[in-house]
Amino acid sequence: EGHTLPASHPPLNSDPLSGLSPSQRHSLLAGLYGYWGFYDGAADERPAEPYTSPAAAGNEFSDVGEEDFPDEAWQVDAVYVNHFLDAGEKLVRRGQEAMFGVFVGLGIENVTVSNHGGEEMEESAGGEEEGQVSGQVSGQIRDPNQRLHDRLQMFHLA
Repeated sequence: EGHTLPASHPPLNSDPLSGLSPSQRHSLLAGLYGYWGFYDGAADERPAEPYTSPAAAGNEFSDVGEEDFPDEAWQVDAVYVNHFLDAGEKLVRRGQEAMFGVFVGLGIENVTVSNHGGEEMEESAGGEEEGQVSGQVSGQIRDPNQRLHDRLQMFHLA
């Protein structure tokens, strides 16, 4: 059976970002949907020598037992692992949103570009390429609660 688009979504060929430069598109999408923001606060303290090589592990598959990890290794750092898992979960949700967006559109509306003087221009007037004005881009997600419901239905998570 095929899926039908929810009636609340616009036609797939409407692109609210069509008048934006690539950097403005990136800025807007990162602001609305997020981006990979994991940071290892202890990166400078991590072991510099490889401890998962065949020579260090003592086997050809580089398998290291839990007790053989150095104390500074990320694999034994509960804070690192919890933050990494949290960032990974958020990445999966953004991936689902991206796949959902392919089928029902980006769900973005009211896209505007503010020039440096603070005046807003329509989306087709903004950008950084030839014939476009640079500025801060903003927008919002249309009906986020309905969009979340539809996305959960699509991935059979509700």
